[in-house]
Amino acid sequence: MNTAQPLLLFDIDGTLLVGDNAGHHAAIVRALEEVYELDLGGFSFLSLEPWGKTDLQIALDALAAHDVPESIALERLERWLERADAHHLAVASSSEHPRPAPAPEAASTLSALGRRAARKSPIRYEIMLLSDHGQTPSVPFRLLYGRTL
Repeated sequence: MNTAQPLLLFDIDGTLLVGDNAGHHAAIVRALEEVYELDLGGFSFLSLEPWGKTDLQIALDALAAHDVPESIALERLERWLERADAHHLAVASSSEHPRPAPAPEAASTLSALGRRAARKSPIRYEIMLLSDHGQTPSVPFRLLYGRTL
């Protein structure tokens, strides 16, 4: 049997997909302000070093930076996910904030990865790129196991 095995790549930090971070961050901020009754005007997500983090982790870091108790942060988390998702949909349907697109080097990088896998492995892979901007409801590893990866 020579069917391709899926090789899943997760793009959570804009390595393979690039887009309008201003609209994306605005959606996170609006949801945080609504659900946690915060005023985040002027707050810079750059202070949280968001690179490589999911939206959920960025939100939890922002709440901690604004002294929101972890119990309240977690209690309202499902509602925040719902509101963030709604704001992301609004941003995505707006012509003001274009949808993410492949990074200029993404196609050549993925092609090279596919060629290398074909040479090095007897398994044939089908490369799939997943990017949900952290909107899949989940519990961070740190909260489940009390430590980071």
